[in-house]
Amino acid sequence: MASSLKVLMRNLKDWSSKKIGHVLRHIERLRSDLAGLQQGSADQQIIRQKMYELAELLYREEILCLQR
Repeated sequence: MASSLKVLMRNLKDWSSKKIGHVLRHIERLRSDLAGLQQGSADQQIIRQKMYELAELLYREEILCLQR
């Protein structure tokens, strides 16, 4: 029983780092992309699309935090 729990904990930890870590890394990358686009003369449609993606990821991050 104890070994099953250890395996479960390891699997949950791996899953969490992949899923939540992915969201956090994606948020950082989008913020960086947006900063570059806003400093340059990028198309406003592209900027709006990136902002929408960022808002979705921030919402997902909030939900993940509330579930912990």
